[in-house]
Amino acid sequence: MKSFFKKNVALFLIGLFTLIPVFTFAQNVIDFNAQNLLPKAEIFINPRNSTFLVGSTFEAPIYIDTRGNSINTINLKINFDPKKLSIINPSGGKSIFGIWVQPPQYDNKRGTASLAGVIPQGAVVSSGLIITMTFKVLSAGETRVSISDESSVNLNDGLGSEILLVKSAANYSLRNKAPDGVNIYSSTHPAQDIWYNNNSPVFSWDTDGVASGYSVVFDTNPGTIPSNVINNETGSVAYENTKDGIWYLHVKSIAKGIWGATSHFQARIDTAIPADFKITANSFKDDTGVKKYMASFFTTDSSSGISHYEIGVLNKNDLNNASPIFVETTSPYVVPMDAESSLRVFVRAYDNAGNVRESYLDLYPGYSFIQMIKKFGVYLLLLIIVLLLIELVLHYVFGHKILEHFKYVYGNYKKLSQKNFENEKISNSVVSPDLVNIPKPPLVSNSEKYNDNENQNSIVE
Repeated sequence: MKSFFKKNVALFLIGLFTLIPVFTFAQNVIDFNAQNLLPKAEIFINPRNSTFLVGSTFEAPIYIDTRGNSINTINLKINFDPKKLSIINPSGGKSIFGIWVQPPQYDNKRGTASLAGVIPQGAVVSSGLIITMTFKVLSAGETRVSISDESSVNLNDGLGSEILLVKSAANYSLRNKAPDGVNIYSSTHPAQDIWYNNNSPVFSWDTDGVASGYSVVFDTNPGTIPSNVINNETGSVAYENTKDGIWYLHVKSIAKGIWGATSHFQARIDTAIPADFKITANSFKDDTGVKKYMASFFTTDSSSGISHYEIGVLNKNDLNNASPIFVETTSPYVVPMDAESSLRVFVRAYDNAGNVRESYLDLYPGYSFIQMIKKFGVYLLLLIIVLLLIELVLHYVFGHKILEHFKYVYGNYKKLSQKNFENEKISNSVVSPDLVNIPKPPLVSNSEKYNDNENQNSIVE
């Protein structure tokens, strides 16, 4: 019995000491999510939450936070409710993109928008502006603008590694427009849905003679309700040096101590010209072998968006005395080339406020051998005639002995050089008289030197 008990105790102790490291290791196991170790970036929309009126427009800038990582490529896709919102025009403005791989595109029927761009040197930003979307409110309700799962961001690591993307959506409350109160109008900005490049708007409203005053506010919030304080009694107001953007004038009147409904009037101001751009061109030959160029161009506008492009072509020889005729066009544009003429292509980009940015590009036809003969043949012929005249003059002056004259001149030059050399040699051989009269020291024989040494030795002794 005792042996059986001892045997069981021994087995228990062996098992206990065997399992203790396992339990200890299990307590030290770290549970982690592998995704937490991957580099991340966040794309978000500003504002993330807001309220807008039906019929109004608002801007929704889209930013990226790289969270300390260096990125160089963004492929962005956006989803929205086409029954609630529509995109008026995407605007690049001050984008972090250096190269647009895919210019902004949108579909208001499907409620989608997409774009792609590259940052050549890479970027590490906390709020880098990708693009600004301008939406128009179509109907009341709650809506959401989100970043599609098809969006992607790549690291600037030389491999284009994809980064884990955090996508933050924006939620908006869309409300019906409040009932109008007074009738507001503007002589400088008459249409509320059109952009103007005048930053000094003037507003007026109808006065019925009953109102004793008005409360007026001018800001960028479409739903502002002025306070119940009279700050205007004239029925008109003017502003100067207004910043670019969408502004709203809010007016409500008071009559017999009762405040009426607030009226709202929208004014769109854009004084900035479109972003600078360059024209690129690729040459090709059509079916008949005529050389042509395909000109491409693209730019953005930070406020009102691009309205259209116009192009004009002018021969470079006529730049000082003629002006190009501009026609509305789209990119790309085929430029027909004259076989012998260089052209300057002008492209003007207009935004919706009428501001314009112009750029140009010079195109050269390139000459074949036959075309060069045709173009420069007259100058070549004149050069040959001049050379012939020079040869005739030389022949008349020297006859047929031109070489003999050259030999005669060379011989005289050689004799003169030899004579100068001999004169210089004679002058160097004359000895100075002072050197001739200097007495030479007497010669001493070896025996005399030996006797002198012995005499010196005897004196020393």
